[in-house]
Amino acid sequence: MVEIPTSQPTRICVVRHGETEWNAARRIQGQIDIALNDAGLRQAEAAGRWLRAAGIAALTAVAALVACAGAGPEQSTQQAALAAPASAQPAAPKTLTISDSSFGCIRDMKAVRGFFVSNLMGDIDGTLAAANAGGTKPYPPGSVVQLIPTEVMVKHPPGFNAGTNDWEFFELDVQPGVNKIRVRGTSEVVNQFGGNCLTCHARAEAKWDMICEQDHGCLPIPVPVVTQKAIQNTDPRCAKIDLPADQAEALQQLLARRAAAAAAAAKPATATSN
Repeated sequence: MVEIPTSQPTRICVVRHGETEWNAARRIQGQIDIALNDAGLRQAEAAGRWLRAAGIAALTAVAALVACAGAGPEQSTQQAALAAPASAQPAAPKTLTISDSSFGCIRDMKAVRGFFVSNLMGDIDGTLAAANAGGTKPYPPGSVVQLIPTEVMVKHPPGFNAGTNDWEFFELDVQPGVNKIRVRGTSEVVNQFGGNCLTCHARAEAKWDMICEQDHGCLPIPVPVVTQKAIQNTDPRCAKIDLPADQAEALQQLLARRAAAAAAAAKPATATSN
């Protein structure tokens, strides 16, 4: 034996050969060479990747496990381990930056039943899959869900806020050529119907990932569906389109109610005397 002087610690890794068909059948082997099965090859490749990730360069040390001549399980394990590609480095976590320019014409988004969706991180397929999964899939990070032009909710990567399932709510100021975030946050945003966004969406059953639809457990929106469609179709950021007669009528009724409410709010209280 030749002793190689070194001041560095020596680490020895012992790798057993991968699984063979005889191993799987619990048969005793050792006198003849049995090739690795598919599971054994995967095990050998995984061992090779682990050794590289651990910084062990001398993969040929696996050859010391070869006990028999020929392409036995030990030699096959060595070859598969050496041929295994290095493990891919984990991708850096994506970040989500949201600004005024993150939002635009609601009709440019993907329509799902009565609302619209998109994804700010490029995973629109994942968002659509969640929207159509019947409550079996959570929405992926980057998902944007919008019912009307002035309100939107966006899903952040995990860890943003456990109380909102990582959703953030936004109130937008939308005008022709203008798209500005007026209010954003988890519990700060109030919708145009007077309800707090988080309070409304928190009523949804857990499987719906805080998305409100008619049968999800949320309180109903005090606006008929035809009026919702009229509001969507008159998003001032979008190209103007002609409304169907029922939507045009519903929109006129909504505007009349808003005008009456504004007038009542502006009217000074009348003093009374005995």
